[in-house]
Parts: sequence; C-alpha cells; structure tokens
Amino acid sequence: MSAEKKRMGRPKQVFDLKALRDLMKLHPTNEEVGAFFGCCSKTVERHYSNDEAFREAMDAGRAEGKTSLRRAQTELARAGNPTMLIWLGKQLLGQRDHVDVEVPTIRVNIEDLRSELDRRFDRIADTKQATPVH
Repeated sequence: MSAEKKRMGRPKQVFDLKALRDLMKLHPTNEEVGAFFGCCSKTVERHYSNDEAFREAMDAGRAEGKTSLRRAQTELARAGNPTMLIWLGKQLLGQRDHVDVEVPTIRVNIEDLRSELDRRFDRIADTKQATPVH
C-alpha cells in the first residue's frame, strides 16, 4: 500500500463560487442549484451549513437578486405603472386599502319583541295540545 491515503466514496463536490453567486440572483431552490451543479439538494444544504465561502456566495447572490428586483419594481413605479405604485406603497410605506363597512341596524322595542315571542310560543303550545297522541 502506498503512503498516500486513499479516499473512499464519491469525490468531493467542487462548486464554482462565481457561478453560484450569479445563479443565486435568480432565487433558485436547493434542488435547482443541485441540478445546475450536478449534485443533489442535500449536498447543497450540507455545503451551505459547513462551508463559509459557499454560504457567503449564496447569500450575496440572493441579496444582489433582491436588489435587482427592487430596482426593476421601482423603475416600473416611476414609469407610472399603477399596480406597481400601489404594491410598493403597501410593501414599503405601510399603505393599505381602506374599506368602509356599514352594518345595518334595526331598532327594536324590547316590549314589542317580548310580546311577539310570547304570542309565538303560545301558538306552538296550543298546536301541541291540539295534536292527538297515538
């Protein structure tokens, strides 16, 4: 046996961190990152947990993607896109739709209500007494 240690198992996955950072600007899932680099999502998750440079590349790419998306949304809003103006106003400025809800109310005289209920209960009781039992 040679003096070198022989590694068993699969070769270690090597990631191009520049390509990873660029890919992360598109906000892919771990499965999509794995497919891009020819590995499984578990490998991506393991590298994210254990490899600081890998984690920094992923996080930086995501941040750049968010900045780019925010820039595009702001440009649409500045161009007068009403949907984007409303959405950004809600997201960034805490604006919200104001909905007026009117609940109709009925004024009831409690004595009239009590009298009507008594009449109805009496009618029900009279009906039950008049019905023959077999």
